[in-house]
Amino acid sequence: MIQPQEIEVRILTEIAEFEEIGRLQLEALGMDEDDIFPPKLITIAHENGGAVVGAFDPGGNLVGFAFNFPGSRHGKLIEWSYLSRIVPGLQDQGLRKRLKLAQRQAVLEKGIDTICWAFDPLDASRARLSFHVLGAVCREYAVDFPDPLNDFRRTSISDDNLIVEWHLNAERVLQRTGASPLEPAVAPDAYLIEPSELREESPPSSVREIAKDMREVAVPVPADCAALEGSDPKAAEDWQNLVRTVLMKFLLRESFQIEDVLIVADFPRWFWYILRNQKN
Repeated sequence: MIQPQEIEVRILTEIAEFEEIGRLQLEALGMDEDDIFPPKLITIAHENGGAVVGAFDPGGNLVGFAFNFPGSRHGKLIEWSYLSRIVPGLQDQGLRKRLKLAQRQAVLEKGIDTICWAFDPLDASRARLSFHVLGAVCREYAVDFPDPLNDFRRTSISDDNLIVEWHLNAERVLQRTGASPLEPAVAPDAYLIEPSELREESPPSSVREIAKDMREVAVPVPADCAALEGSDPKAAEDWQNLVRTVLMKFLLRESFQIEDVLIVADFPRWFWYILRNQKN
């Protein structure tokens, strides 16, 4: 088995390396040719301010990559992290974090201090990486915003995504990505919305009224919604609708932003989005 320290992560600059990304998408990841991001477009983006990071095993084989390109959002210059893939079997060895940190360094060297990306709000593992490990934040919920970062795609539900903002020089980012990252807990006075509360016929209309004066609100999502979709597609669809309503309608349109994803000991099958009130 390949050990994490045996994997080299570095910036890619050659056309041959971009072509290897194309082959990786087709062969190792099993993507359809119509769905891969073409090496020619990666080359164009690279030559116009983008950055491509690759991960290589001891034999020099590409086993993962991350790709970003310049853009702007809400009038601010950013880099958009469009695509990130790792071959099966290596996803749980800290490689996603290493790819992101290499992206961070490459973007900072260009004088840009924000990277954005999108992912499915029910993808709890990516949420945990984005907010808990990397220190990103989110203030925007987008409906029907397809993005290839998603590792699973539910055909019965629309393409909902959270738009992540990773402010590369923020103190919270430096703390989370440092040698001794913070391990915060849910605040004792937080409004913890229990799963049974969300599973009512519709989210309680009182959520907004209760939350508006709270400093912190915790919203649950299933820890493995991909498995839930396989066993009970209707339940997965219900959860998307519930999470969409609470995050988008009740909280993110108010003064809250997502700052973390935590595990609560009393509810082992759930992850909690931690939203903090920016007015308090």
